[in-house]
Amino acid sequence: MLGVLSLIAKGIAQYGFERLFENVVIELRKQGKTKSDIEREVLRYPISRELKLKIKEYLNNLA
Repeated sequence: MLGVLSLIAKGIAQYGFERLFENVVIELRKQGKTKSDIEREVLRYPISRELKLKIKEYLNNLA
């Protein structure tokens, strides 16, 4: 568990939350999840409302 947390912390420090979540969205799309699936999932994340809105905006701009 500690190893996973250190990887997450390293990713956040290196790329920032927004970039990290953009990459999560890209990976979820590669796994076949729809935009609406991802949007529902994002709403459950323990992140700020502002970040949720940014992720939704990013999703809307995807082709």
